[in-house]
Amino acid sequence: PSQPAPTTSTPTTSQPTTTQIPAETSSSSSTAPIQTTLPPVTTPTLQLGAFNANVGTIQVSFNGWTDTPSCKKKKKTTFIYWENYGYSLDSIINGSQDANIRRFAEKICPGTILSLFHEMNGNRDPWDGTVGSNTPAKVISAYKRIHDIIGNKAKYAWVVNGASVPNTAINQIENYYPGDAYVDIVGVDGFNWGGLTFLQAIAPSFPKVKMYNKPIWVTSFGTGQTNQGAWLTDAIKQAKANGITGLIYFSKADGVNFTLNAEGLAALKI
Repeated sequence: PSQPAPTTSTPTTSQPTTTQIPAETSSSSSTAPIQTTLPPVTTPTLQLGAFNANVGTIQVSFNGWTDTPSCKKKKKTTFIYWENYGYSLDSIINGSQDANIRRFAEKICPGTILSLFHEMNGNRDPWDGTVGSNTPAKVISAYKRIHDIIGNKAKYAWVVNGASVPNTAINQIENYYPGDAYVDIVGVDGFNWGGLTFLQAIAPSFPKVKMYNKPIWVTSFGTGQTNQGAWLTDAIKQAKANGITGLIYFSKADGVNFTLNAEGLAALKI
């Protein structure tokens, strides 16, 4: 696969690390700030607790289908990947999960950014469009049902994998788009498994997401620890130049060790 995805349905238990990067002024860059969100790293020498407390605007968590989100007074916008491990698309479509969706809606903070069925054009998760009896039409139907129940209490991030796996006609990202009324942010994920630039890591989906004329985020990305600072410095430059207004860094070892080191943290702490 082109990039890692969390394999647990439990929510994160600690605060993610965030930083906000002012956008450059140019004819091709976005005028909005780039928001970079970094999941927690447990290396004490990086002093991530202090970093997290003083910078950034986004707090990210992965919530299981029956988890109860916490809505406390927060200074940061909440971004939730809501993962339906153990619950099929069919069970959502047929209405048997409506009560749980309503319960979830009651608990989330207003303005939460919610990602449903992220990376659905991959093949690692049970909600992916080519896994089992799933289809892109089922992904869209389940997405719309959740959206219609939760309504405008949340904003919605439609997140695709950088590359479609498998790369078949039916599994292209345009087959999963639920419509403009159901999407506030388009997101694309991609990782440097070795020798890739930032833009190469999020290709080929990145050029396609531009056609939706929505704010574009790279909602999960990472690079190995060798030359991490230089790679991330270039990534931020390329994000600004290409109109990307949000970045979420995935700091975890998953085949490649994407965990932030001191060099990478320094590059992001602008």
